[in-house]
Parts: sequence; structure tokens; C-alpha cells
Amino acid sequence: MTQNFNSGELQGAYIPVAQGIANSKQLYLSIFNLPSQIEINLMAYIDTYNENYTSDWNQEKVFGRQDPIATFKDTSREITLAVKVIANSEAEGRKNLEDCNRLIQFLYPAYQAANRANTIARPPLCRMRFANLIRRADGADSPNAREGGLLGFFTSISLTVEDDEGYFDPGAATLIPKVISLGMSYKPLHEHDLGWGPEIGFNNPEFVDFPYGKSTIAVTESPDLQVATATPGVTEGEVEASVPVEVVSDEQLDLLIAQQDADALRVGEMVTSRPGGDDAVMRLQSVEDYTGGEVLSVGDAFFRLGNGYSTSG
Repeated sequence: MTQNFNSGELQGAYIPVAQGIANSKQLYLSIFNLPSQIEINLMAYIDTYNENYTSDWNQEKVFGRQDPIATFKDTSREITLAVKVIANSEAEGRKNLEDCNRLIQFLYPAYQAANRANTIARPPLCRMRFANLIRRADGADSPNAREGGLLGFFTSISLTVEDDEGYFDPGAATLIPKVISLGMSYKPLHEHDLGWGPEIGFNNPEFVDFPYGKSTIAVTESPDLQVATATPGVTEGEVEASVPVEVVSDEQLDLLIAQQDADALRVGEMVTSRPGGDDAVMRLQSVEDYTGGEVLSVGDAFFRLGNGYSTSG
């Protein structure tokens, strides 16, 4: 299904360039609302388009270590765009206002019953499509959001009427803007795996050209992935074999006297204690962690400096 922007009153006359591009190239902004099953298609000029990818890591500061221990959490994506919706006639202006009405309505959920805020039936999720820039990775080449739109939700929508461009004035108490500027922030919810792995994510032919498509990237075979150890290049077996383990009783565990250079310097090394010093006191979280020969991160130990305890992470 394709969209035709040629309004009835313009048929047989000059068709503005924007309509010609929208019709022949199928370059328009399409938004589909899941709760209402309504789709709008905006013949819009893109003023600005921006995507922000944020990689979130949990960074644990460790006593005596200059670099943090970083644990990956997620990578998020947000799309912001600003568009101008232009009317070449009063009829187009009315259609643009209708689409703006719908767009703002798309910010609200569906309810099961009237006047009861606790009966939300569906959240205001949408699908959005613009050429190959905003698309569902497996949505084929449909320019419409219903078939090929990227699932997500709007975090904000702003609307500005360009007063300098004027209005259509069809009657009493009625103004139809000629130009409307829209700003949108959109948070995608991807429906496929993002990452690398055996025939998943970017090793899958369907998603190899994520996120923008239209590329000639070849599908690569996934390497034999193993769970990464805390210290790159060192296996747990190698760590256990190279670091002596001391067996202690529950009483000794309460306070273990260790030298300041206790072997708790890097993630992946065994936490050990060497009697003979009282400058630092180390306490482990459980006796099983210590006597069982587990590979511990520095965050599993506490160091007491001075009169109080402070965690190493």
C-alpha cells in the first residue's frame, strides 16, 4: 500500500514539488498507533534528524586500582527529529491539522472503562517509518509504518505554528496554519536480538544491515564464543592453579590480618591473606567464597583503613 498526496482540488493542475517527491519516491513520515490501529502519513520536510546511542556500563571503583571494573548493562537508542509540514492549499492545511491532532492523540493510552485511570488496556506504543532511516529491521521495503515501522514510543512531541508563513482564513474563528513545525523524540523498542551470536543479531541475514538497511554488508560466521573471564586472557583454572588458597575457620574469618599488598589487586585474581601485618584488615563476604577456591572480584572483599570499614567497590 502506498500513499498518494495529490489532493482532489489540485488534480489536473500544477502539483508542487513536495507532492511529486512524496508520491514518486515514497518519502514521507509514516506513524502507526497500536491501540487505535490508526496510521497517519505526513508529507514533511526534515529539518533535523539525530540518533543517539548510549552504551551503559556499571563502573565499580576499586581501592588501589586506577581503572574501574566495568560491567556492561545495555545500549539504548533514541531518535530525535524536527520536520515542517507545509500546506499548499486550505484543504492540505486542514489535513495537516487533522494529522497533528492524531499525532498528539497517539501519546495517550487505551482504557477499558471511562473515568477510571486504573484500567489501562494498552500503552500508547507506535510504529514509525521514514525511508530506510527509521524502519523495522525485517520490515521489507514498505514505506508505511503499519507494515515496516520501528516499534517504540514518543517521549515528547512539540508543535510550533510558523506565524511568519501566515494562515488560511476560511471563516469566523478559524485559522489554518500554512506551515507547522513538529519536534519529536522517539524511543525504539527493537523486536530482534541486538548483538553477535550464532545466527542471531548481526550474524543473521535479516538483521545484518541494522539499523539503516540498504547496505551490502556480508553475513559473517559467529566465532566460538565463550563466557569471558574477569581478567582477559586468564582462565579461572589458571588463576586457581597459580594462587595459593588458605583454609580458615569461621573464627579466623571474622578478622583476617593481611599485608597491604594482599593479592586482591585485580578482578580474576584469588583473594588471599598473608599473616604478619596489621595495616589492613580484610573480611570476605562468606567462608564458602574463601575456602571453596572461588575466583573473587575485588568487590567481594572489604578493607578496613583506620577506624572504619569501607568497601573496595
